Amino acid sequence: MIHLSLQDWPKQCFGGFWIRFFAYLIDSLLIGAITKIILNLTIHHFITPTAASGHWWYELIKLALFVAYFVATMLYFKGQTVGKYLLNLKVVSVKTGDLDFQTLLIREVAGRIVLYYFPILAVTLVFTNLRQHLMDLLCDTAVVNLKQVDFVNRVHETSLIIPDGLQEDPIG
Repeated sequence: MIHLSLQDWPKQCFGGFWIRFFAYLIDSLLIGAITKIILNLTIHHFITPTAASGHWWYELIKLALFVAYFVATMLYFKGQTVGKYLLNLKVVSVKTGDLDFQTLLIREVAGRIVLYYFPILAVTLVFTNLRQHLMDLLCDTAVVNLKQVDFVNRVHETSLIIPDGLQEDPIG
């Protein structure tokens, strides 16, 4: 049996643009719903959405909820958001395989703020070997497709070196 490090994995083992886009779309729908509920239960009791829209503090609250969703779900699901979980994607460290709290915090807070304002930067993942976008490159992380990893292991009789817990179900 052959053991391959993360840098030597076949390209199809990493989450490509479209699957990551659909995971982000799922997350965006959830964020939209959560944001509406929270704002309707709090701020919209005092000021109408139309009057609040466009104010810097209102946009800051929406951005904070956006970032909080990604940080909270990545912590709870151990490297996955709800969208990534549903599409069998997981964020891992390129160097160690394990995603530590500091890396997760930098990737999600700084990365989400940058990609919130400049979403075109996510296209960089199309041009990199490990399909990494800008924040993945800066934080030495990658998004792996767990189904593809399992497929490559079975077909090629290789053993992609998978960190402990990568294949475990974060819910159960």
